[in-house]
Amino acid sequence: LHTDGSYIPNFPNATLMCCVANSKKGGETIFLDANDLVECLKEENNDLLIDLQSEDLIHERSGDKRIEKVIQQYEKNKYLVNFNYYCVSKSNDKKKLLMAKRFFDYLSKSKKVKEKIKHVKLSPGDAVTWKDRELLHGRNSFIASESSERFLWKCAVNLGK
Repeated sequence: LHTDGSYIPNFPNATLMCCVANSKKGGETIFLDANDLVECLKEENNDLLIDLQSEDLIHERSGDKRIEKVIQQYEKNKYLVNFNYYCVSKSNDKKKLLMAKRFFDYLSKSKKVKEKIKHVKLSPGDAVTWKDRELLHGRNSFIASESSERFLWKCAVNLGK
């Protein structure tokens, strides 16, 4: 689970993804709403939530760099998230690297997170759009029997606030 623009300052706020082909089994696109994530963390690991809301984390890749908190509250009970474990900068101190690892492990092991994830099986011609910082997304595993069996076009756009 990740956000796309974790390491890019001024990344567009939304993603549009269109399915050209999808595997017969697996390959569902998965979504976890940021508000649901915070609810899970409050119940299961409030100490981690406090760290994610109070510590700036550096994400960087290909010369781009973004520094901000993983979870930010912007209205009462409304949250934004910015995280991609594979783009967390090694220049973060050990405490922050450990926090990122704890969060990555939490996302993959939490029963409450698994219950809140929405699974969307896209078929050719289907499209989905989402606000990048309002949720985490990813995909379920799949086994392809041929090249490009799962093929999606994806772009980032600004959709107002």
